[in-house]
Formats: sequence, structure tokens, C-alpha cells
Amino acid sequence: SMTMQREEIRELSRDEYRIFNNFVDENYTELYEHKLTYDVRHKKETDTFIVELNHLDVFTWDDFIEEKNK
Repeated sequence: SMTMQREEIRELSRDEYRIFNNFVDENYTELYEHKLTYDVRHKKETDTFIVELNHLDVFTWDDFIEEKNK
């Protein structure tokens, strides 16, 4: 959908979260320029990470959690 400034929440496994973090590290400047922010909460019971992405208009979730084939 083309809705601007939407928020999306996903529950990531530890492995997905590692990929997510790598993407953020590698693209920090660009994310910052697009005012993209996120909140993370670790869920101890399931050892998963609840990630809320804000201002998802340039990037998609797939950008964040797809393992890049280098």
C-alpha cells in the first residue's frame, strides 16, 4: 500500500534481529535522512524481538530482514 508514514510491528527471531541490526548499521545515514526510527523490545519468554518501524515510506520490511547475498 502507498500509505505514507505507516508504522509496522513485527516479531523477529534472534537471527532475523541480527540481520535487521546489520542493515541498520550499514544504512544508518540513509535511514536517518528519511527520519526512519524504530523501537525494540526483547520478549524474554520467547527470546524474540518486537520491532516497531516508523516512517516506512522509502524502505520496506524486506529491506531490513532479507539476508543479502554478498
